Amino acid sequence: MNDVSSRIRRVLVQPGLFVADYVHAADASNPPMVVVEAEDPGAPGFSVISCPGRPLGQLQQVKDCVVIFAAVQGAVTITVHPRVQGGSVEAAVEIKRLGLDPLQVKDLPSPPVELPSLPRLRAQSWSTAEAREEERRAAPGVKLLCHVAGKGDVAVAAGQWIAGPESPARIEGIALVPEDDGSRPRLRYRVRYEEKKTRDGTRNLNRDFVSLGEYAGTKRRALALVGLDVELDEPHADYEITARALFLGAQVVEKSGSSVQLSGPTGREPLIGLSVAITPLWSARANGNHQGLIKSSSLADDRSIKSAQGSRVRVFRSSPNA
Repeated sequence: MNDVSSRIRRVLVQPGLFVADYVHAADASNPPMVVVEAEDPGAPGFSVISCPGRPLGQLQQVKDCVVIFAAVQGAVTITVHPRVQGGSVEAAVEIKRLGLDPLQVKDLPSPPVELPSLPRLRAQSWSTAEAREEERRAAPGVKLLCHVAGKGDVAVAAGQWIAGPESPARIEGIALVPEDDGSRPRLRYRVRYEEKKTRDGTRNLNRDFVSLGEYAGTKRRALALVGLDVELDEPHADYEITARALFLGAQVVEKSGSSVQLSGPTGREPLIGLSVAITPLWSARANGNHQGLIKSSSLADDRSIKSAQGSRVRVFRSSPNA
């Protein structure tokens, strides 16, 4: 059985640290295997480093990479092997320098012999429970109080349900009450309820906005609320409102922001569950997405010997060896 194998390129490497990326394969279903090797494996100060657990120098699929450490000038050879007999041997490998060229570093000014002392940061280990408690303390303390049909006034901590999916009940009035040990955000809210005016029609009535701690709703009329608006004033832009509401015959509505408006699908469904909290914006923005960038480009046939200074090495088909 014939084994198709090609020594594709000899690349001269100047002193420095480089990464060899497998960036493209013509046959994505059976990508060829690429092997990056030091031309003189025994030369001191020059080596190819693979990921732990991977065969030395092997790039088995696209996005694999190896690191080339060169304390002295040297060279690497890049060889391609087909994945299956008669398979493709077309691939592209990109060699990029990591960090600055040592010759450029020599031109930079030397740091002072004695560096200024800097304050040390105390390392802390935070459990999930501790992080949540810290977040709770950072947010303004606001409790939710609702007048619930058949139960009277019910109060819960921020973020907890009154009535809701587990025990739905008609809500006829609300008040957002500041906690004694928390800061007091400047917010306002108003409710909307439905009041019959004629035999064949109804209309929704918006009450005026009230301030933190004030009651919003009907008194002695037992009218169900059908909507709620909550707004934060500009000085409290570091916080946002997080609210969940359940309306009769509908799914749970969840909204957040500096201003939220809650209502059912038609605006006439009675409110039968509510949860409101004021949360710090940084808690929602604490996690970032960091992704590495991989460049790709088209293939081109170039068999000349080139120096690796952040350039692309292109690997292509060659004639089979018997």
